[in-house]
Amino acid sequence: MKFFFFILLTLQCAALSLAAESFNPHHPLRYDQADTLAYDLASAGDSAGDFSDYEARVRDYDMYETPIPGMLLTSPKSSPLPSPSTSHVLMIDAGSGGSRLHIYEHLERKFNILPPPLTDVTTDSRWTSRLKPGISTFDTVEPEYLPEVLAEYLSPLLHFAQNVLKDKKDSWEDFPIYLKATGGMRTLPTEARHRIIDAVRSLFNNDYPEFFHNPFGFQSKEQIRVISGEEEAIYGWTAINYLMGNLIETSYGSGTVSNPPNKTFGALDMGGASTQISFYEPHEDILSGLFKLQLGEGKHWNVYAHSFLYFGVNLGRERLGARIVHASGGPPQGEYYNPCLPGSYSTAFSSSIHLNSNGLESWKPSSVNSSYTVTFRGGEASGSYEKCSHLTDGLLRLESNGWCKFAHGGDCSFAGIYQPPLPFQSQNFGEFFAFANYLHLWKFAKLPVKASIQELKKKAVEICAMSWSELQEYDRKELRGKTDEDELPNMCFLASYAHSMLSKGYGFTPDTNITVASVVGGQKIGWALGASLYEINSLPWEYSNSQAERTFSWAGVAFNVGLLCCCALLSYKVYVEREKNKDATTKHEKRYRYEHYGSVVEEAGLLNNE
Repeated sequence: MKFFFFILLTLQCAALSLAAESFNPHHPLRYDQADTLAYDLASAGDSAGDFSDYEARVRDYDMYETPIPGMLLTSPKSSPLPSPSTSHVLMIDAGSGGSRLHIYEHLERKFNILPPPLTDVTTDSRWTSRLKPGISTFDTVEPEYLPEVLAEYLSPLLHFAQNVLKDKKDSWEDFPIYLKATGGMRTLPTEARHRIIDAVRSLFNNDYPEFFHNPFGFQSKEQIRVISGEEEAIYGWTAINYLMGNLIETSYGSGTVSNPPNKTFGALDMGGASTQISFYEPHEDILSGLFKLQLGEGKHWNVYAHSFLYFGVNLGRERLGARIVHASGGPPQGEYYNPCLPGSYSTAFSSSIHLNSNGLESWKPSSVNSSYTVTFRGGEASGSYEKCSHLTDGLLRLESNGWCKFAHGGDCSFAGIYQPPLPFQSQNFGEFFAFANYLHLWKFAKLPVKASIQELKKKAVEICAMSWSELQEYDRKELRGKTDEDELPNMCFLASYAHSMLSKGYGFTPDTNITVASVVGGQKIGWALGASLYEINSLPWEYSNSQAERTFSWAGVAFNVGLLCCCALLSYKVYVEREKNKDATTKHEKRYRYEHYGSVVEEAGLLNNE
């Protein structure tokens, strides 16, 4: 009997195990199509925050494209061809300097558990297309011509997407497309912003079929808009913490994330028109600039996020030029010395930015022709870091921090903006990732992936000490001439400006380390990834219990067959025992008759038959 009960218990455990497997939200096969993507943990260290050997994991010659250990639903060596059983989201990053289309891939949003788990996203570097200039440059186009001009501008991006996804043509209308414009569009007047965005929405809605066709999903004008600076900041934070494996698992459940078990990273982004900072404050003591991030139906993250418009590298350089021009007090004309330029170099400078009597940037009335063009020249032999850094420090407008210091007890960054104290760098908090123009600077200066603020200053001094010919020679020898021609003469400014912003602006100490990378675990870092992750987890989803039904069907069969077999064996055992008891009773009755009735012959014969 013990053997039969053991069989029954084994079958029950197997059935329950099959049932439980189908309802585990953290199991890699939690979706019906989970075999299309798999976790790549080959490059992961002991933890998501383990950086002990990432500088040695160099791909090709570019150490900034190192697969830093992260927990990703992707593989750096994945095929450039989309999987036939996955879905996609198309994201256009409409920045100040140009527009980039990113194609992201994810599993279909069909779940067999409630609430639904968060959906992972992946992409491939070959699923991105770029073009110049930014859409903000079309603000001067006459309204009647604007749709056709924008159609010609955007068509190459859509043609690229159609080519990448050509094998999924029947599903194109199910793949939503987004255009999110950033700093360049935020600098435009309200009327100009509305005019450009309305024209793009009309194109994507196929209102102009004679010269533009959008085959992808466009259901709401929300998909095409100018995002706020805080959104851009939080999306950057989302991207880096997702790639480092700190976001998805911690976001499961309801309520607010508190004391996250994994290390979180701050994010530093410097674009052309704006710059952003975002970080999780471990004490959750944020008095202003709080962004409550929620992915899907998961927990909220309380993150500090702020964006500084006109503090991107291009507009920062333009503001510096305007300050140089107006420092003389005369009309903007002629030639001016710019200490941030390399020695023996000159260039034309144009702007519409003026300074008022208080020395603050201002605009002339629109009826007045306010633009001007002058010539900037560097020193005879070199630039000057000391003089350039004095100017870049001034761009931060630290003199505006008076009220912030009074109201918030000194917890301020720059330009009068409140900022919580930076988290102390420890095992769980305090490390920051930087990307975008920080990456360009790190590459040019040949700084290590993880470098201190003091190391950055040392490189800035070296760069600013070069003449134009020395700078060109440095680029040829050290960087194979890869630096953009427009960027090369401005590297002293970028180095000085970045140091001013990180040290005197945000308040990083000289020994603070900043990690700069372009790729983490095979995925490109950038706010577009964070935005796509957010949008994908906001898409409609379906509840599908087909997998659960299949699992429980087999589990039920196994259980019932086992139970039936055990019942049959048990019944047979009972039958045998009853027959034995019946034979024993018959013998007892025969003996009784023999002893009382003396029927010796009959009883003997009967007994002999036993």
